[in-house]
Amino acid sequence: VCRNQLRESGGYRWLSSRQDLRPTRLEGLFSTSASSTARSTTTSGREEHKSIKMSGSPESKAYKVGVHWLKVLFQIHLHLGGAYGLWLVFTQANFVTTLLCSVFVFLGMIGLTLGCHRLWAHRTYEAGVVMRTVLAALYTLTCQGSVYDWAITHRVHHQNHGTPLDPFNYKKGTFYCHVLSHCMENDPDIDRKKRHGDTKDLEEDNVVWAQHLVHLVGGAHLGFPSAR
Repeated sequence: VCRNQLRESGGYRWLSSRQDLRPTRLEGLFSTSASSTARSTTTSGREEHKSIKMSGSPESKAYKVGVHWLKVLFQIHLHLGGAYGLWLVFTQANFVTTLLCSVFVFLGMIGLTLGCHRLWAHRTYEAGVVMRTVLAALYTLTCQGSVYDWAITHRVHHQNHGTPLDPFNYKKGTFYCHVLSHCMENDPDIDRKKRHGDTKDLEEDNVVWAQHLVHLVGGAHLGFPSAR
C-alpha cells in the first residue's frame, strides 16, 4: 500500500530490476508535516531573533548612568566660590588681590591649554622635566582633576566624537557638554575605552603621576594666595 501511494505521489522513483526505492521528493506525501515543520522553524527563528534583539550583547547594552552627587557638590562649591569671589572683587577686595587672582586664572589657562591639552592629550610637542613640572603645577590651579585623567578622557572624546562613547557628546546639548557631563557617574563603556586606550606615554611620565597623586591637595594650596 505504501509503495502504491509513493508511486502515485511521485515520492520515489524506480531504479533497476530489483525495484529498489530511493527518495527523490516527498513534498506530496508529507506536505502537512513539512508545512508544520517549516512553520515551527520559522516561529522558533523569529523568537530567537526577538530574544537576541531584546537581550543584546554586552558591548551594545545601554547603561543608565545616574547622578554622581559628590561631583555635583564639588561643582556647586566651585561655582558658588567663584561667584562669591567675583562679588568680593567689586565690594571688598583691594587692587593687589584682584590682580593676583587674575594672574592665577591666566596661568591656569596656560597650564590647561598649553600643558594638559596640547602636550599631554595630543602630544603636539615635546618638553623637558622642568617645563612639564611648571605646566602641571599651573594646570592644577584649574581644579579639573589630574593630568592623567584629563588627557585620557580628552583622547576618548576625540576618538568617539559625537557617539554614545563620547564623554562630552554634543548631540545631548550644550548644557550636557559643559555642565551635566561633569556631574554624572562614569559610563562603563567609556571607562572600558579609557582602560584599553594607548596611555603608555602618560604612564611613563613621572611628572604626570606625581601630579596625579597630589592634585587635590596641590590645587587647594596653590590657589590659597589668591584668596588672601
